Amino acid sequence: MKQVFQLINIQLKEFYREPAILFWAFVFPIAMAGVLGIAFKNRGSEEVKIAILENSYQLEELKKVLDSTHNKNEKSKEKTFTPDSDKLPSLKFLVLSKNEAIRDLKRGKLNIIVEKTQGGKIRFFFDTDNPNGQRDYLLILAKIRSSYTNFELQVDRLDSKGMRYIDYLVPGMLAMGVMNSCLWGVGWNLIEMRMKKLLRRMSATPMSKLSFFLSFFFYKIDRNNDRIDNLARIYFVYV
Repeated sequence: MKQVFQLINIQLKEFYREPAILFWAFVFPIAMAGVLGIAFKNRGSEEVKIAILENSYQLEELKKVLDSTHNKNEKSKEKTFTPDSDKLPSLKFLVLSKNEAIRDLKRGKLNIIVEKTQGGKIRFFFDTDNPNGQRDYLLILAKIRSSYTNFELQVDRLDSKGMRYIDYLVPGMLAMGVMNSCLWGVGWNLIEMRMKKLLRRMSATPMSKLSFFLSFFFYKIDRNNDRIDNLARIYFVYV
């Protein structure tokens, strides 16, 4: 193992002595994540899918109330032109079973589920940590209050996947960085060592081939851990 540690130490020193490598390994992925995160931050108007449970009490009445408020909202958008009017989401109501609705919510296909019980209680199922779920909840709640005067409210929390582009961007960049580091980093290092005739010199030493390749393995694990740690810190602190 002493040979492995010595080889890892050599590769780490070579890594930190190259300013260009430091830029492409640390600065570029972070800068790319920030630029793409800003570029895909605002997506404009979108269609909001809202699930109504098929076992809801007075299902047709609830659908009628939600459809009427949806139509009123569309008409108000046509008559009133404000700078943010094009950012108001369009609503689409789906009648689903409870299992189907919860499955779609956890998969990120919709943000909120509405149910009306026989006692007049209106239940909302959504992820309270999801900004889109909170937005849809407040939007529907305001519309229901305009139609129902006396009703009991209940909110049930469900976990759903992240729906922002940055939630998909950062894991993808981490995977791309690890893949590039393993594919190009090891291959190019071997080519460079062959060009400098270091491989022939090392073959004349008592070093084993297993120790030589293990040094690349642990070296790449160390480099990828630093990259993942830096991107994760920025993601969880600033995003």
